[in-house]
Amino acid sequence: MVAHGTELAQRWGTPRALGLAALARGVIAPGGTGIETLTEAVAALADSPARVEHAKAEFILGRALLKTGDQRGAREHLRTATDLAQRCGALALGGSARRLLVTAGGRMRKMSASPLDMLTGMERRVAGLAAAGASNRAIAEALFVTVRTIETHLTGVYRKLGVSGRTELGSVLRTPDIPDGQRPGRTSESRWRR
Repeated sequence: MVAHGTELAQRWGTPRALGLAALARGVIAPGGTGIETLTEAVAALADSPARVEHAKAEFILGRALLKTGDQRGAREHLRTATDLAQRCGALALGGSARRLLVTAGGRMRKMSASPLDMLTGMERRVAGLAAAGASNRAIAEALFVTVRTIETHLTGVYRKLGVSGRTELGSVLRTPDIPDGQRPGRTSESRWRR
């Protein structure tokens, strides 16, 4: 599957596609070959507009370097992953990267921003109405926008808050401060461990 994906990425030729293909190859490659390929993925994704994917690649490379005993290299990539993830609103990834950075002997202040701080004013309004039970059509009519606009805002809200749908939205909106990007009663770190 990875070989086929790499072939398709090379045909497409964009930094994002090439970076994601290299990331897939790097994850399955052993030892030094995997590190080299993950480094290639980080470089390709750094040249793309895909900030979250770049943060994920930095995290995975940092984790791989830490496993090989290269704490200094791991810290560099984990710090970058934490910063990128926080700026993109990927707080669960940022929290995981920060915790691994601390494990690698690095220092970084806690991610103190509430996930709600990552939402735009319109996203907050849309999220509040959705959590209150309003349908997408009803929200669109209330805010004088299209249903597609509401869907776009909700997709952004779900990504930034780390929820999968409306059912989780209410509890997250009622939580004023969620440290290290973690939602109450649930951890997302296992998603990034291999």
